[in-house]
Amino acid sequence: MLTRAQSHCLEQIYLLSQKDGVARARDIAQNLDVGPSTITKTLQKLDQMDLIVYNKYEYIVLTPKGELVGEKIALKHEILQQFMLLLEIDPETAHTEVERIEHYVSDSTVERIKELVQFFNSNPSIAETFARVQMDAYKVKNGKVEDP
Repeated sequence: MLTRAQSHCLEQIYLLSQKDGVARARDIAQNLDVGPSTITKTLQKLDQMDLIVYNKYEYIVLTPKGELVGEKIALKHEILQQFMLLLEIDPETAHTEVERIEHYVSDSTVERIKELVQFFNSNPSIAETFARVQMDAYKVKNGKVEDP
């Protein structure tokens, strides 16, 4: 099982590899806002787990196993992000919340969330009704209901 730091690192390697074709330790460190020594230790551990091929000063390469795990992590993140946005949570808060919870939500729960997101995306009128009900509930909760 991956630690939170390892999961974030592997996800970044996967995303950088998809976007740029390569992943470098300095780019991962910058994206995760951590120091080079922290990234080096994490990369060494991921290499020992046969998820990446890591040689200092070279590009980081995902193994086939690492690519599968990295893709799964990235997809999980994307599904949870879409769910948060569906709830009309602002993008910055949604990102922060997803970063906190993505490591604790089971794959089966993420699959159900994915089905819900797909349902709302396929049924925009229902999604709009949901958004209105959600906004009304927010107003009541926060004492912002207007008198008729």
